[in-house]
Amino acid sequence: MAKSCTILLLAALLITSVASRADDHFHTAMVHLFQSQLALANSNSASAQYFVGEMYENGFGIQKNLDKAFTWYARAAQNGDAEAAKKIRQQQAIRRRLEAHKKLAVRHPNHTAATQTFNPWEQLASAETATQSR
Repeated sequence: MAKSCTILLLAALLITSVASRADDHFHTAMVHLFQSQLALANSNSASAQYFVGEMYENGFGIQKNLDKAFTWYARAAQNGDAEAAKKIRQQQAIRRRLEAHKKLAVRHPNHTAATQTFNPWEQLASAETATQSR
């Protein structure tokens, strides 16, 4: 019985160790991918600029930063990337809704809509999901 428990414990430790190393390798690969895409993005590659925006938005290879993501989307859109332009339009629509929500909260602080939390990034994610399912 003790031998079986020892074998199971060793197997669990081995699996955990392998999984941990795989996570480390994946993270390292993502960091390298981010760095290479950033170099291309800085040389005005619209697709690389979009991809850097995606990586910032999702936290792949770099700490998640939505402001930087949309800065890169804006650059990509200026260089003709249609997907980046679509993301920028969605973000602008969400910001307009956020401003309207804030104004409603100021004018009618007890109104149901004014007391609900409005997260513009969740709105962007749901807008993207709706667009992808079409």
